[in-house]
Amino acid sequence: MNDRMAAQGIRFREFRQEDIPAHVDIRNRTTPDDPRTVERAEYFEKTYPPDNPRRRYAVESPAGKFIGQGVCEYPFMFVAPGVYFMWITIDPDWRGRGIAQAEHCSAAGCQILPVVAGG
Repeated sequence: MNDRMAAQGIRFREFRQEDIPAHVDIRNRTTPDDPRTVERAEYFEKTYPPDNPRRRYAVESPAGKFIGQGVCEYPFMFVAPGVYFMWITIDPDWRGRGIAQAEHCSAAGCQILPVVAGG
């Protein structure tokens, strides 16, 4: 974690199953035209291919509240050697603090694709 995040009391950790409801809430507030449910997110977790590379970080506020996540994963729905998807979702109340800039894709040799910001 960088010094700017540490100074704000923001920390990154591994994404956990119990983060799903807060993630769905943030996602629905940032992309209301494509609402999700906790059940759908939990189903996706259960059916995600276990051998597919994926790295996820949860972002926590100083109070320990889930305020976003960063994901980098291999796009298992099509063959694209060396290409990874990366996306970041941050609670709108916590934007503008450099959190998304602090997240990064750590996959060696990954290609950065254009980013579309929503919300």
